Amino acid sequence: MLKGRSKNFSGEEGFTLIELITVLVIVGILGAVVVSVVVLQADTIWRVYNNTQVRSELRHALRTLRSDIQKISPDSLISSGPAQLSYIDIDGHRIDYAISGDRLTRNESTVLNHLSNASVFNFLDRFQNEVSTGDTLCYVQLNLQINLNGETETIQEVLHVRN
Repeated sequence: MLKGRSKNFSGEEGFTLIELITVLVIVGILGAVVVSVVVLQADTIWRVYNNTQVRSELRHALRTLRSDIQKISPDSLISSGPAQLSYIDIDGHRIDYAISGDRLTRNESTVLNHLSNASVFNFLDRFQNEVSTGDTLCYVQLNLQINLNGETETIQEVLHVRN
């Protein structure tokens, strides 16, 4: 007779019903643990991807805005406000930034999607006090906040304009 096996009434060897049920319960528990770990990993990967996407969009928008704002001179502004900025750059091109719904656009082309704040631009003098546009303009403060699939990212940066 083999160890771990029992004989039934007819003398045949095999596993008992209790042994089979015990093995099935153990396999079921292990399967549930594995599935929960896989689901948790997938959720973590999704969150990291969203966070990376949000940061990438913000970096791209900030790079574009930084490049453009450094080409502003106080006398080149056409119009400005918390949700829009229009000016003629040093090359003579008109640049128009505006908030349209949840998008920040530059000359009708989207720079940033999923914008969750309606006030992007603040205009500052050399002491970084808020001013209306004009000869005292030295800095533009950017306030960018986006929300993508529950992940919110905020950047606030002060950029010097050309004198």
